[in-house]
Amino acid sequence: MDNAHLARASASSSRAAMLLDQIHNEFQHQFRATAEAEYKLSCQAHEMERLQDRLKELQTAQLKMQEEYDAEIRGLHYQLRSSGVPIVSNLTPAVAQQAVPSLSQNLFGEYRNGYGAPPPTASPDTGLRPSTPPDSADDQKTKPSPSREPQPTISGNLSLIDLPNSRKKEGSGWYAVFNPEVPRVLDVELVHHFAHDSVASCVSFSPDGKYLATGCNRLARIFDVTTGENIITLQDDNLSKSDDAYVRSVCFSPDGKYLATGGEDRKLKVWGIGAGKIKHTFSGHEQDIYSVAFAGGGRYIASGSGDKTVRVWDVQRGKLVYTFNIEGGVTAVSVTHDGRFVAAASLDMNVQIWDIASGTRIERLEGPDGHENSVYCIAFAPSGGHIVSGSLDNTMKLWEVDIPRAAFPNGGTGRSVRTFKGHKDFVLTACWTPHGNWIISGSKDQGLQFWDPVTATPQMLLQGHKNSVLSVAVSSTDNLFATGSGDRCARLWRYTTYTGQ
Repeated sequence: MDNAHLARASASSSRAAMLLDQIHNEFQHQFRATAEAEYKLSCQAHEMERLQDRLKELQTAQLKMQEEYDAEIRGLHYQLRSSGVPIVSNLTPAVAQQAVPSLSQNLFGEYRNGYGAPPPTASPDTGLRPSTPPDSADDQKTKPSPSREPQPTISGNLSLIDLPNSRKKEGSGWYAVFNPEVPRVLDVELVHHFAHDSVASCVSFSPDGKYLATGCNRLARIFDVTTGENIITLQDDNLSKSDDAYVRSVCFSPDGKYLATGGEDRKLKVWGIGAGKIKHTFSGHEQDIYSVAFAGGGRYIASGSGDKTVRVWDVQRGKLVYTFNIEGGVTAVSVTHDGRFVAAASLDMNVQIWDIASGTRIERLEGPDGHENSVYCIAFAPSGGHIVSGSLDNTMKLWEVDIPRAAFPNGGTGRSVRTFKGHKDFVLTACWTPHGNWIISGSKDQGLQFWDPVTATPQMLLQGHKNSVLSVAVSSTDNLFATGSGDRCARLWRYTTYTGQ
């Protein structure tokens, strides 16, 4: 029995040793296979990183080539326009007039996104109004009359090639042309390029000029103008994930602590910039909000909407104060620098002004010297004595308004004193430089122009975008201005005095 037991134990021990040896060999085999796989994976990862780096290099090179190509195409288009040859472009589709939509429709469609047809006029009959004001003895004594002076165009009969170097400037993806018929006094340079995932529909500077806010689909972004860094992104998480919700207008509060936004969700929102959260939400508009502006030292916000109303909200009390009804959809609002008066542009071809404290309308700017199509943008001069309006009739008008006098019954004196001609398509945005020396306008023709407000003469044409220029804003410091466009980018520029170099 003992021998048999020993034999069985010896056999079991041998089998166990054999199994352990097999397991050891299998482990070694798997270990080597794993090591080889990890080595191959490491090599593949290294190769992938190399390919990614190469892809980035190719993308950068392709983008540079595309910008150079686009610049060359714009230059050729410029030469063709200068020579009077019509241009057929697949980049800017022809625009057909639409019928007046019902109130349930979006009055502006996709046009504010940089695409689609323009908003309809208030009436299909545009009339035959003169483009310049009638002669006025007082006006002739103080300011040149557009009816007396020719309206020079920047291009004239010159092509970009024909212009001397002192009359043109080119950069990567942009160029500027300076009016050869007047002394050159300005220079311009590109400072930053801010790419967006959707149309950059609006731009606005903080009061101290340190930050730039932009609006696009579903969010607002705030950039440091010195570094170009996107430091804050504001997004309402309650918005539907499936629908577009463009932010149409952004505006900093006078103390720079808050940002007001309005857009396709029909709500006015006030964001605390420090926390990046919504502090107030004001509901009531029945159509998209297209323009917002702080007033009354930051206590009030005016909002203009396609629902044909301007609404004034008390931020401190969180309530609606006034509703101003207008015959056409509101395209823009502007507030005087002292925050006392608000003006609104609308599709019915006129501009109206209200006293915010009393809610009284004090001025209506229209008449035979007014626009012949919908008014799309407005901006008070820094002094408050003038207001500029841009229209779908391709022109701008400068209106003289005596606001203190207009505050009394029958005291309104608003009149059109200048007509600015030069844009080839709809004027979509306009603003003044801080001291009122220049008016900057942006258009569906993809260009910006700097205008002398006294003579209505263009000083400079800047082609810096590949789609409609939807918004332009000027900083209170450092001679900076910003543009937003349907080409999904915002750009920061600097204008300076030309030194001849």
